[in-house]
Amino acid sequence: MTGVDFDRQAMKEAHRNLAEHDVEWVMGHFVDLLGFQRSFSSPATEALKEDFWRSGISCDGSSVKGFASIEHSDLNLVPDPSTLQFLPWTANTDQRQARVIVNLYSAGDWAPFEGAPRWIAQRADQAVREAGFERVMLSPELEFHLFKSMEEAVLNNDLWSPNIDTGLGIIRVLPHFVEGYSRAEYMEKPQSGYFRAPPVDRTDHYRNALARVLMELGVPVKYHHHENGSTQVEIEFRAVASVKQAADISMLYKFAARNIAQAHELVATFMPKPLFADAGNGMHVHLSLFKNDQNAFADPDDEYGLSQTARYFMGGILEHAGTMCAITNPTINSYRRLVLGAEAPVYVAWSAMNRSALIRVPDHTEDPLTVNCEPRHPDTSANPYLAFAMLVQAGLEGIRRKLEPGDPVNENIYHLTTARRKQLGIESLPTSLGNAIELMESDDLPRQVLGSHSYDQYRELKQKEWKDYCSYVSPWEHYRYFDI
Repeated sequence: MTGVDFDRQAMKEAHRNLAEHDVEWVMGHFVDLLGFQRSFSSPATEALKEDFWRSGISCDGSSVKGFASIEHSDLNLVPDPSTLQFLPWTANTDQRQARVIVNLYSAGDWAPFEGAPRWIAQRADQAVREAGFERVMLSPELEFHLFKSMEEAVLNNDLWSPNIDTGLGIIRVLPHFVEGYSRAEYMEKPQSGYFRAPPVDRTDHYRNALARVLMELGVPVKYHHHENGSTQVEIEFRAVASVKQAADISMLYKFAARNIAQAHELVATFMPKPLFADAGNGMHVHLSLFKNDQNAFADPDDEYGLSQTARYFMGGILEHAGTMCAITNPTINSYRRLVLGAEAPVYVAWSAMNRSALIRVPDHTEDPLTVNCEPRHPDTSANPYLAFAMLVQAGLEGIRRKLEPGDPVNENIYHLTTARRKQLGIESLPTSLGNAIELMESDDLPRQVLGSHSYDQYRELKQKEWKDYCSYVSPWEHYRYFDI
């Protein structure tokens, strides 16, 4: 019989779940190389058959960018029964749905398809174990913006359009350019949305609904709040024990955020910088390694509560910070966020609690189990399977090579002079996707993390994206140069 081995007990639990919720359709989810979610739907009656979990369905891998070539295009999408979940927002509809994550296999030999992002994450988890640790703990923070429509977001970002009210978050009308109102003054408008309360914050009901759904789906929600941006929100969840699981949850988070937004007649965007003069969407990631159920990052005798292992791990991330940006900050729009004044790190340094540094070490010295480091440069356009794998593998290389992160920089790095930054040896992140691609090509680690197939495909897709952008004439250019 062709197919793969699967967990029969997990299959029985999936069958029970389907029956309990009277599910009609099962939606299979996977992620392409660029991080876009893909899906198919099967009748629930198909999921009651063993072959569904052994062989899944076939697909044309050449139609998914970055996957398979046209001459070797057949792939098999096989559901993972342990991931089946009923989608609560379909409960009172005539199409009760469940979702399940599928793994990708090559046709013929049924080997795991090397270009599938979930396998890349799983390899990172294996690297953690091979390095002598039991697990890596990850807690990503995914920010996003809410709008009434994509058209509203575009209009709200058009600095030459009439003023409009966002209708969400802080009641704020973004000004358009008029005589006597400078770009600098516009950029310096305060962003006062952070932790605002209702009724000024109009996103509370939405966040409650989304958090409730996530908890029903097993996501360990800690809390939710309005973020800095005028229409920006975030739901934080507790650390989970693998790269693969953290990425699985991150994709579920995005999927649920968009679907619950639609039910509230809103749209959610994880675009890194949807508004010119507003906060961007970051994806900070809290990381720590465990061995013998003890946090390998903790040392109560250290000034910052950090072990030497933690310092080497941070040293690896700082060593590769620039060369991983094409993966952690993979879009043209990513570099609208990585600029001075946008509350995102642009300088490669670490610090304790200093949010101007690329890696922050939160104050958890009273509880050794919670000591972690927080890389702050990734954004929410990144494929989480690739981004988390890259961070963890860079950290592990730092441990192998004993890369010191240097001394912490506890000053506000944004305010340092160029001479002072040079004196401290502080480098900058790339300023564009094109620059990031060039840096990625100068480093062997991204190819090792992604594998040769995915690396070559990813680099080609990103080079084309950069080339297309470089030839595009934007409205800003018409405004600035039409009468030159």
